[in-house]
Amino acid sequence: MNSVDRSDIPCARFPDIHSVKAAIQRGRLLAKTYRVLVIEVDDVVVKYGRRVSKSEALAMQLMRDATTVPLPRAYAYFSEPATEKRDRCGYLVMEKVPGIPLVDALPRLDEAACDKIASQLRVYLSSLRSISSAGKWGIVGKNGVFHGGLFRYLHRPLTEDRRLHGNPCVATCTGDVFEYFAKASDNASGVRDAEIKHLSSNVDYSRPAVFSHGDLVPENIMIDEASVSITSIIDWERAGWYPYFWDESIASMRLSAYQSARATSQRWERIYGLAIRNEADGPAVNAFCAVQFRAFMQGLEQGVDTE
Repeated sequence: MNSVDRSDIPCARFPDIHSVKAAIQRGRLLAKTYRVLVIEVDDVVVKYGRRVSKSEALAMQLMRDATTVPLPRAYAYFSEPATEKRDRCGYLVMEKVPGIPLVDALPRLDEAACDKIASQLRVYLSSLRSISSAGKWGIVGKNGVFHGGLFRYLHRPLTEDRRLHGNPCVATCTGDVFEYFAKASDNASGVRDAEIKHLSSNVDYSRPAVFSHGDLVPENIMIDEASVSITSIIDWERAGWYPYFWDESIASMRLSAYQSARATSQRWERIYGLAIRNEADGPAVNAFCAVQFRAFMQGLEQGVDTE
């Protein structure tokens, strides 16, 4: 599953992992999320931690070569193997991009600004989806495998191996991905209720994969507020070939996360509706969101790490 980490990607400025670590020591902390730190060092950003993998660097290069989507340039990547005292750690060095996260600007945007952002995002999504998906599934560089993120649920029976090593999803079709979450939604007896069976009927298992960002939310869209323009889309660690409903589902789930911030929720709903929502795919999006929520609740009962 980590085969893409076997070789590093050096550059003239950062020829080895030691040069990256030295830069980190004099950098400024930009963000600290679950198992990941982001450090600003002059004109570059270093993202490092257990969750950082070469897949993100490969996805960023693919996007720059094949699309018009604005994103940081990946300069270097290094991986440090796990030891008895620490977890593995990936180090991704990339271009520092201008702007602020869309989520920070949303409360201040009027309808015209939201519409302008949505128009740009719609164009970039069209470019992203133009990447060939013939026969491809999984995170970039992972050969049909999805892991981490939402792919962390255990299936019954709850074997010790699954508890210790996680439970990635190996996919060759849309049905494999939907079934992964449906299985994780089964009750304690391993029985699937009628609602889950009904929800699956709303998903077109025959449709091929679509290249997707994997986590398309306002936190990962950088904008220049003065010109109301998207400057970059960041955080490509989950990018890959997903079911047709994936990016729309992830963006939809974010609406509920903003319920306590009404202005943020309303403006993201407007952008989402104009740029991402596809009415024809609505039943599949609703089905996936419902099944994923059930899997999440079962995960809480099982003590799964849901962060």
